[in-house]
Amino acid sequence: MPLRNNAYMKILKHLLIYSFLLFATGVLHAQDIHWTQFTMSPLTLNPAFTGDFEGTFRIGGIYRDQYNFVSGKNPGGKGFRTPSFFVDVPIIMIRKRDWVSAGIVAYADKAGSGGLTNSGYLASGSYHLSLDKKSTRYLVAGIQFGSVTREIKDREALTFADNILDGTPGSSSTDFNKIPTDGKGYSVTNFGLMYRAATDKKTNMNIGLAVSYITRPDGGITTAGAGATGSRFKRPLKTTFHGQMERKINDKLTIYPAFIFQNSAKVNEIAVQAMGGYALKFKDLDLQAKAGLGYRVGDAVQLLIGAHYDDWQFGLAYDLTASGLTSSNSARGGFELAINKIIKIYKQPTVPPVIFCPDL
Repeated sequence: MPLRNNAYMKILKHLLIYSFLLFATGVLHAQDIHWTQFTMSPLTLNPAFTGDFEGTFRIGGIYRDQYNFVSGKNPGGKGFRTPSFFVDVPIIMIRKRDWVSAGIVAYADKAGSGGLTNSGYLASGSYHLSLDKKSTRYLVAGIQFGSVTREIKDREALTFADNILDGTPGSSSTDFNKIPTDGKGYSVTNFGLMYRAATDKKTNMNIGLAVSYITRPDGGITTAGAGATGSRFKRPLKTTFHGQMERKINDKLTIYPAFIFQNSAKVNEIAVQAMGGYALKFKDLDLQAKAGLGYRVGDAVQLLIGAHYDDWQFGLAYDLTASGLTSSNSARGGFELAINKIIKIYKQPTVPPVIFCPDL
């Protein structure tokens, strides 16, 4: 008996949603984490940002929760969840104005009903070369080494087209069951350059380029096992071009325009942002409140708020979906929370005691 039109459309709608998320789960090994607040995760943006601050060390973290509102019984509530943490430190001064820095960053990106997890651990180093005697312009080179491990947490939670149409496992789910769930890792090598300058007393800017997966590691999930043939995948190069400016308009107002462009295997991501900061002073409290908007081309409108207090930075972002997924998630997209702090530990100078002789 043929399905009625409304019933057919309902099944087709859910089938498309499931197919989209299953595709995202199955090929996420070819993708990378991306942040709306990319400037709040410096070591995943460009290794040249390692140690790019004044202080003893810096520590921070960012968390992203995306597509957990897609309609449907399964995989509703099983989108993308990505926490990341980093710490970096300037190590040693070279000459009078140059320095070398080191840092580490870790993240765990979990996606979809099957819980495909990409966990990365990266160590980075950078050299900051002063281009003038006043230390207003720097050229920074950074390099990053580490590994990424992939594994499928819950294979039985995955839903395939044959499961939806007739309620029984078919060729899709049977073939997928041949994929081992144990983690498999690959090494990562990234390189980055950045130019930072204080063009005048009111303006600071930076612009950078990072190239990831220089060694083209094997990033595929193997389907080998039980007589099945293997399927391999070489990670394509990823290039990231980014920039940010800090422009002080007056004693109260500062603006922060920023952009990012990423390319990997003919897939592009472009985002532009503009935030404004307003200084609030209450007695001993020195706080700058920030707010702004951004747009990821073809994907989402970004709502941005934040604050800068002493050596603390806080950020909150929310993506309103502007792509074809709008009808399925009611324009709700990604949520991000970020925080970082610069720790300053300075040795107190030892002043020798002075003894005054009353006879003199």
